Amino acid sequence: MKKYLFTALFILTPILSLAQASGGQIRRPNHVQQTEQRSRQHNNTRNNHEFVDLGLSVKWATCNIGASKPHEYGSYFAWGETKPKSDYSWKTYFDLAGGSSNPHLSDENYSFKKDDFVKYSRFTDLQFDKDCDAATVAWGSSWKTPSHEEFNELWTLSHEWACIDGVYGMKFTANNGSSIFLPAAGGIVRNMLDNVGIVCLYWMNELHEDDYDVSELAKMWLMDKEDGGWSFGLRCFGFSIRPVTK
Repeated sequence: MKKYLFTALFILTPILSLAQASGGQIRRPNHVQQTEQRSRQHNNTRNNHEFVDLGLSVKWATCNIGASKPHEYGSYFAWGETKPKSDYSWKTYFDLAGGSSNPHLSDENYSFKKDDFVKYSRFTDLQFDKDCDAATVAWGSSWKTPSHEEFNELWTLSHEWACIDGVYGMKFTANNGSSIFLPAAGGIVRNMLDNVGIVCLYWMNELHEDDYDVSELAKMWLMDKEDGGWSFGLRCFGFSIRPVTK
């Protein structure tokens, strides 16, 4: 059981229990699959961005937003925001009532309520709109941030912790030999980048529907060299996005 502690504010469920809950288990492709993968890549483009057909319900982009190669980390986004920034904290988060003057921002132990958020809470919309989806805004209407269901589907493929051009991350290989690589880009809390090369943290497009009167948590997919599964974190933090398309 483990936690990645970015700060005392970073709420993260242990990865092993989450992986078990999602049925996740690292499976490594055999030699034949690896050979086929090297010889058969079915890459296509949409709005000048490459995708790979892995035989799933959606096609996955080959790169993160802000990257030009699969192993590049790319940009970091707060949940529901469409541009990178220098400070990933509640003080700069777009969806807070009162904005930067919200009186609760100076109290790091404060638990936000649904009324503290303007547009999104688990009592209204669990998924953000297209105008709040960094993938759609940056790459066009055919792209979006993956859902929980779509990440679960990806996790059913053969996957292994790999190193590409000196960058660690998780590689997924489909039965047709196609593959994608999600680099371990870590995440940003306030202005501090942490856990680079150690953990993959990728936003989903959904808030965390827990049993409490809170709305500050959003879902992510978390992976390291040992395991992976869905998790959640404060949505003001900066994590990667790997877009998908139909």
